[in-house]
Amino acid sequence: NKKRVTSVSKMRGKKFLKLFFLLAVAVFGSMFVNLLSPPAEAVFPKEVIIPADSSARQVATILQKEGIIRSEILLLLSLAWENGIRRIQAGTYFFERAQWVHEVAAAVTDPSTRKLLKLRIPEGSTLRGVAEELESKGLFPSANLWAVTGIPARDYRGREGEEGSHLLHLEGRFPFLLSRPPYATLEGYLLPDTYEVFDNTTPSEVVFKMLQNFELKLTEEGLFAEIEKQGRTLYEVLTRASLLEREAILYDDKRIVAGVIENRLKHDMPLQLDASLMYVTQRGSLLLTKEDLASDSPYNTYAHKGLPLGPIANPGIDSIKAALFPE
Repeated sequence: NKKRVTSVSKMRGKKFLKLFFLLAVAVFGSMFVNLLSPPAEAVFPKEVIIPADSSARQVATILQKEGIIRSEILLLLSLAWENGIRRIQAGTYFFERAQWVHEVAAAVTDPSTRKLLKLRIPEGSTLRGVAEELESKGLFPSANLWAVTGIPARDYRGREGEEGSHLLHLEGRFPFLLSRPPYATLEGYLLPDTYEVFDNTTPSEVVFKMLQNFELKLTEEGLFAEIEKQGRTLYEVLTRASLLEREAILYDDKRIVAGVIENRLKHDMPLQLDASLMYVTQRGSLLLTKEDLASDSPYNTYAHKGLPLGPIANPGIDSIKAALFPE
């Protein structure tokens, strides 16, 4: 009986050890997979700069601080496994979404040479104009950009969601987008300027850079604070500024046009601006027809009182200032 009890105890002990071992493997395995996985709390997209002559450990530290990876050690192990320690490339990296550690390691050791291109986006460019510049550089078709920004001049009211993926969770990175109406495209938010991009850039990366510049410049000029002080919405101000951008060239003239718009709105008069209708027809002022002037387009300021549906172009800083300080 004693031998039988001892045998049963040993069997139970072995089962317990086996169970404990399996449980330990499961726990540590789960922890390991969790460390390999992307950080759940990070907000994407993100742009990260790897300075020249950065060591592998410095790169790992940067990526962890930016929320791209969870563990510096696992990134270093992944780099060592792929013989990538000495192949890290300095430069600017765009992470559109969260990635696994091995994907991040592959991204920062990509040996392919990337050619730097300059994009010049003039003040008053529309989403069409931005798309044409990108297409002329051989980057990607216009439709690829509009999949991110929304299609120019399209009325999405009542059809929210049909605009595709044009938000890409950008509100999480750029809070100023939260005040946009749900039907709005990104027309008006892509600040005209000269940009540098790589020849393998994506539409998301281009839009990110332009929104980042928009945020920086408006903050430096104190325009976000001024808009809030005046009790206006950014969307309304950009809509007015886009009209000024297409109607006048000099800052003082833009302020005068802004005053005319302000007075007409106060007196409940139609704005009757060709520029807003031309945004839809894509024809010059002299080529507008009677049918155009009588159209039911929400951008037809002859047929409808008030501001058009939204911005008709991407205004520069001067136009935004003129919209805030009309003469």
